[in-house]
Amino acid sequence: MGNRHPAWELNGDGEKTILVLRHRFADRKQAPSYAAGWHLCFDGLVGTLAGKRMPSMVGHNAYNHGWRELYEQYAEKLGIELPE
Repeated sequence: MGNRHPAWELNGDGEKTILVLRHRFADRKQAPSYAAGWHLCFDGLVGTLAGKRMPSMVGHNAYNHGWRELYEQYAEKLGIELPE
């Protein structure tokens, strides 16, 4: 499926800057997991840019910051059935 590494773009829109993330991967069933992880990364970025000291939200720490709930929400939005 080509390059599996994330690609970042910054685009100007007037006085705003839009960040675009493109992440390609081979197994669509992994999409909710990746989406939940990126969601937490962006939460961390927003907090850091606002001057907050942000906790680690990667690996097992992600579960303490809502990863499971985000995973389930993204699975539902994307129409992906979760394993039992």
